[in-house]
Amino acid sequence: MSILKEIKASASMTTVGRAHGISDQTISRWREKDAGKSRSELGELKALQRLK
Repeated sequence: MSILKEIKASASMTTVGRAHGISDQTISRWREKDAGKSRSELGELKALQRLK
């Protein structure tokens, strides 16, 4: 989630979204979904999703 890292590094959500071709709403959903999860937890989640 390098996009979320860019935003945390003080870039505006709108600027980053435009640079990557995604909407503010999409970024907001990602933030809500991944809020408080560690890198290892996100890796486990992705692995489980691939199994479906």
